[in-house]
Amino acid sequence: MIKTILKTWIKQKILLTLWLLITFLCATVLSLSPENSFLSLVSLLPKEWLPKIVAVLLLVSVGLLISLFILHKRQKLKINSQTCDWLPDPGVWKHKTNGIQFCAACHSPLSSELYCAKCNKGYGKGEVFTVDW
Repeated sequence: MIKTILKTWIKQKILLTLWLLITFLCATVLSLSPENSFLSLVSLLPKEWLPKIVAVLLLVSVGLLISLFILHKRQKLKINSQTCDWLPDPGVWKHKTNGIQFCAACHSPLSSELYCAKCNKGYGKGEVFTVDW
């Protein structure tokens, strides 16, 4: 799973740029000497602000990680020629990694009987029927 998340991260140029920028800035700040003027400006901040600043930075990094995870989940179900194969016999898309079949009309996942509940279209062999109670 981590391998696919890294592939998604590399494909998304904005996320890659943002993470590389954050990494570069963190490395730059950590490499500064204590006599640096930037660190002396930080020492001028009131002491009660430092935990708040650290908390905000932590929340931003957690938000970036969550956005990467959500992007990975969306990409996993996205239908295109790279993630899915077209099956002409039933006329549906089949995901390459998880095997889920999708409706050709609305791209919703199909049931095990190849029936789309969203657009009421059947792709299986024989007639698709519904039972009304």
